[in-house]
Amino acid sequence: MNEFVSKIVSVLKRRFVREPLLWIAFFAMLTVSNISMDLGLSAALSAIEVAGMILLFYVNTLVLMPRLLVKHKVVLYLVFSGVLLFASVSQLAYLADFVIREYDEFAVAEEEQSLLDIQLPSETRPFFEDDDRTSVLEDSLKLKIAVIFVCTYLFSSLLYYVNKANRDEQERLELERKRSQMELRFLRSQINPHFLFNALNNIYSMVYMQDKNAPNSVLMLSEMLRYVTDECKSEKISLDDEVHYLENYINFQKFSYENCIDVTFDVDMPDEPVYVAPMLLEPLIENGFKHSGIGIEEGAYIRIKLAVKDGRLLFEMKNSKGKKKKEGGSKKRDGVGLKNVEQRLRLLYPDAHKFELDDKEDAFCVKLEFELER
Repeated sequence: MNEFVSKIVSVLKRRFVREPLLWIAFFAMLTVSNISMDLGLSAALSAIEVAGMILLFYVNTLVLMPRLLVKHKVVLYLVFSGVLLFASVSQLAYLADFVIREYDEFAVAEEEQSLLDIQLPSETRPFFEDDDRTSVLEDSLKLKIAVIFVCTYLFSSLLYYVNKANRDEQERLELERKRSQMELRFLRSQINPHFLFNALNNIYSMVYMQDKNAPNSVLMLSEMLRYVTDECKSEKISLDDEVHYLENYINFQKFSYENCIDVTFDVDMPDEPVYVAPMLLEPLIENGFKHSGIGIEEGAYIRIKLAVKDGRLLFEMKNSKGKKKKEGGSKKRDGVGLKNVEQRLRLLYPDAHKFELDDKEDAFCVKLEFELER
């Protein structure tokens, strides 16, 4: 039953249904406003007035405004509008006068055909008793038509501008959405080749050094590439899948070093599924491996924490700084990874994320927080 009602409401909202109902409502209100008249006469006059309103409304909104006013031909628009209003008021007022006089003659003819010479008090008297009353009604009707038509014209102009502003805003939002999607695709295309380039370099080094972990690293890379090329096509993916990919990435990096490396990855995941933009955290971890000096310098480390609290993802990573980075001072990193993450966060979670970088003398810290989708 609810679905049926919702369908009816959606149909009523459509223009080809809504606008005829609106004109019918105007016709009913104008007819009721002349209730002191004969009902037939009131309906006929109301039909004339509504016909004029419809003519002015659609000629203004479909012809004059889009072809003249919107194109800044103001003088032509005012001239045509004045001619249209004058012609509409004079011609339809003349038609209304004709209807009134025809009704008057018909009423008098009916009175003359009465079977009684003396009118009984209970009989209905003609609406028009003399020509003066007819003349007064005609004058008041002309004024009424003029006022209604001018108001209709002004209202149609206002409505056109409101609708045009809404359409322009929708088009702007649609263009902005498409631009954001294109930018996101570009940013994601930057991530994949960048990761693949580093991964192939690692495998090449392992094969060259005849590392026993080389075959396993190839299989792990194959699984990660499947994730990147297939599952990451969606705008949002399960956080479980993203964490599994990050674990594979960290293990893959560990295969690149002969000695054990100090890397921890603590995860606190909720029971219910949550969704996140793919490949958003991997550039941060990749940046940590690149600049921490891990596997090369003694005491190098990477600490990664990921948790979900109150529907928000909390990511924190701290890594040591290699000697080359220390010699370069505390200059802010400007690699592809960090810029990429900042741009994607701005597009995906505008005004709904926190991204903090703390470049200390001996360590580099990243804190990221944003809302998750369920």
